[in-house]
Amino acid sequence: MDCAMCHGKDGNGKGEVAADMKLKIADFTNPDTLKDRTEGEIFYIIKNGHQDMPPEGPRVKTEENWDLVNYVRALSKSKSAGEQKP
Repeated sequence: MDCAMCHGKDGNGKGEVAADMKLKIADFTNPDTLKDRTEGEIFYIIKNGHQDMPPEGPRVKTEENWDLVNYVRALSKSKSAGEQKP
């Protein structure tokens, strides 16, 4: 819920708060967005924040943070898998 306010319910970066604040948020459904980021970098960003994104810090346990990393990665995989023709 906290993430979706800015990142959008689908992770496309079109959340209501981002739109209201006129922020340009990365589209995690685009496979190119995180292709150069390691899982460790994504973990670090979630924990410590990045640019306008506030840190989750101790609110998120380590295991939950890794779940979020895997979830963010899966957002682009599900889109690219859905675009493939049978």
